[in-house]
Amino acid sequence: MLKIIIPDPGLREYGGHHPAMINSIANTPAVINGEIQLNVFCNQNCSDDFINETQSKQVKITKHFTTNFYQYFYQSPSLVSLNVYINQLTTEYLSVFEQHTINEQQDKPNSENARTLFLYHTLNAEHAIALASAIAIYNKRYSIPLRHFVFFMYNPVKHNENGELNNRHFLNFQLGFSLLAKQKLVQYYASEDELQKNYQYLLKSNKEIAMHPCGLLSQNSKKVNKTKSVILFTGDAKVNKGFLTLPRTVSKITQSITDKDLEFIIQYTITNDGEALKKIDTSLKSIAKLDSRIKLISRFWSHTELHESFAKANCIVFNYDSLIYKNQSSGVLWLAALYNVNMVFLTSNWLMREAEKLDCLYSYCSNENFSREVHKYLMQNRNSFVKILANKYRKILFQDIGSWLLEESLP
Repeated sequence: MLKIIIPDPGLREYGGHHPAMINSIANTPAVINGEIQLNVFCNQNCSDDFINETQSKQVKITKHFTTNFYQYFYQSPSLVSLNVYINQLTTEYLSVFEQHTINEQQDKPNSENARTLFLYHTLNAEHAIALASAIAIYNKRYSIPLRHFVFFMYNPVKHNENGELNNRHFLNFQLGFSLLAKQKLVQYYASEDELQKNYQYLLKSNKEIAMHPCGLLSQNSKKVNKTKSVILFTGDAKVNKGFLTLPRTVSKITQSITDKDLEFIIQYTITNDGEALKKIDTSLKSIAKLDSRIKLISRFWSHTELHESFAKANCIVFNYDSLIYKNQSSGVLWLAALYNVNMVFLTSNWLMREAEKLDCLYSYCSNENFSREVHKYLMQNRNSFVKILANKYRKILFQDIGSWLLEESLP
């Protein structure tokens, strides 16, 4: 049996990619059938609803971290503040390692046939420094080695509005992940090919960095008939995903497309107290009352709901910020690509480049004519899910992550 331990200080709100990642792994056949035991250490403020709905015989979730994982994600703190933050996170990572080792020593007869793997699916530069420090301290104190799989999610390459490289951002990533690379039994995996190349350059590595399957997907999901439905928004309610312009987008498309046998899907979770987001939430609920074709879901989708909704969808609209997502990946794009959902892009960024690599059918158009493109796709509605013949890149990304973890963790 494989024990996978996921220290996830960012698992707090019941929304976003943190709970989605845990849900996806927990729903793989390897976990369901007992080949993998999943132990997750989440934030102390993690949603009790999420824990109760996710835990099972094979999945255990423990509240542990107090660190605000995204505290400095959108700001540059002073060096003193950053050091305090890193020291706290280091201590909390180290506590997970020590707790595991103590438990293994006490349960030695029952753990001889099991292998253990620590998995980190989301790390920024400061998180990498903290994790590297925790591993280094652990290795000095204990003789029992621990294996660590690190997924590259965030891009070390970042540009400002003038297209200039943010050198400080790059150097911070270089410091954090270079420290992590020096630790014992740490393996790196990139989530997509652009990150693969950028981290290869950042780490100055001669050995090619492997890629891991997309952690938000599932090969255990049902295949359902396609319907005349378009996803206008899904995921965290964020400004850089076009959430603030959503009422205007919804009004425009519902007025332009008058067919009665259509469904406009809008799903989102609001994970902060921003007044602007609340106003949009209120506006969307008012608009939805006026048109029965609008299906509004203002809560987190379960794993099953997520996959069934994408499997039946015919089209999806993306209005992600061009600058923010210039080099930033999106699990929503991968989910749409897996289920062969036609894509309409209102902006040009990483998502459109990735759609091209994955042989997806898409259109790039302005706000003025996007309704026409959506309607065109809806009228070409297929009766059932049609699988795209897999190119090499699709095969890598769309593997079952449970089976991949079992194989990759072998000695």
